[in-house]
Amino acid sequence: PAASTAESDCKCNAGSQGLDGGPNCRLCAMGKYQPEMSATQCVACVSGKYLDVTGQILETECLVCPVNSGNNLEASNDLTDCVCDAGSTGSVGGSCTLCIAGKYKIASGNVACTDCGMGTYLETQGSSAQIDCVLCGKGKYSSSTGAAFESTCQRCVPGTYLENEGNSAPSDCVACDKGTYSSASGATSGATCEDCLAGKYAVSVGNTDESDCFKCATGTFSTTVGATSNDCQACPTKSNAPQASDAQTDCVCNVGSSGPDGGICTTCGIGKYKSEPGAAACDTCPSN
Repeated sequence: PAASTAESDCKCNAGSQGLDGGPNCRLCAMGKYQPEMSATQCVACVSGKYLDVTGQILETECLVCPVNSGNNLEASNDLTDCVCDAGSTGSVGGSCTLCIAGKYKIASGNVACTDCGMGTYLETQGSSAQIDCVLCGKGKYSSSTGAAFESTCQRCVPGTYLENEGNSAPSDCVACDKGTYSSASGATSGATCEDCLAGKYAVSVGNTDESDCFKCATGTFSTTVGATSNDCQACPTKSNAPQASDAQTDCVCNVGSSGPDGGICTTCGIGKYKSEPGAAACDTCPSN
């Protein structure tokens, strides 16, 4: 101040640090500032900011790192200390952009964002965790990486199903068993596979329609639901049944024979006849 009488009255200016009265006042280093006179220490810029000039007075001289970036340093003195946040990517000290949909980045830094894996997708930007990648739902799969839309997940084809999530290949879809079929796409349960009806059978897996179930041949029947092989049984002698018969009672006596449906058929005796198949008794021939 004016009229000072001692060296100890000399004080370091704002923007400097040192002991009063001494010759050692020094400008605040880069990364620091000091708004007061007579300060022995300069104040560090807080993390997320930097200051690349010396002798600064105001905290506002500390510059904020670019959007989507920061630093974990106090007293940072260079823009290059600013690195992209988790969920963002870009060049050192440059602009950082959010990871696009279908990608994520776990840690801060300037490495590229990572693709979500096969069997997943991510529709939002700026993800910072792998767990943000959404699993394709049951009945679906995706062999794509970095998928940005749920529509990337493909439905399992008819004749198959898939009971878990996050699958990556069509081969993950499970074929309906022998003796069954399913016309549904994207089926999420084996319960979708319907049994072939009695009187029919299917020897292969992955059937897509009821017509894939083979019919028991004429003259045979099967009571088995969901038959996996040709277990059709022959009708009793002198009887017959239509295709796909599902009960022994479908076997009816032939013309010229008589007996209960599904039972033993006996040839009409001498002087008798029967012109229609079925269980009716034989008719007596007219006299003369």
